[in-house]
Amino acid sequence: MLLVDDEAEVRHLFAEVLQAAGFGCAEAPTAEDAWGLLEGGLSPAGIFLDLRMPGIGGLGLLLRLRADARYTSLPVSIVTGESFIDHTTRAAADALDAAITFKPLDIDDLTALAHRMAKRPAAAGRVRRSGTRPHAKRPAVSQK
Repeated sequence: MLLVDDEAEVRHLFAEVLQAAGFGCAEAPTAEDAWGLLEGGLSPAGIFLDLRMPGIGGLGLLLRLRADARYTSLPVSIVTGESFIDHTTRAAADALDAAITFKPLDIDDLTALAHRMAKRPAAAGRVRRSGTRPHAKRPAVSQK
């Protein structure tokens, strides 16, 4: 997984959770750095992409990915701490085949999203089924 977020704490925490779930992770603090990793040969199973970052930002990277035939089918999930996403941004994410997920994410939600992007089954008992809630609240992974 490629983790693109300008907040180092978020990237590191996501990486820790995903590595514990068996995923390899690379981190990039900007969209430009992420693009450089991809152009340098990184081939992630999916990208967790922050929306608001310095430089071209998350949508800029998403546009660049979808304009390049090598990355048109690469799964991307926009993970944002924004409480409001305007209609234009939502429409762009939909048109560019990127899911929008809101922080904070709990551990199960983060790993389930990674499994969906990687198209591999989640570990039994580690990810809750859709529509069910655990009895004890799990710690949130991140809040921006």
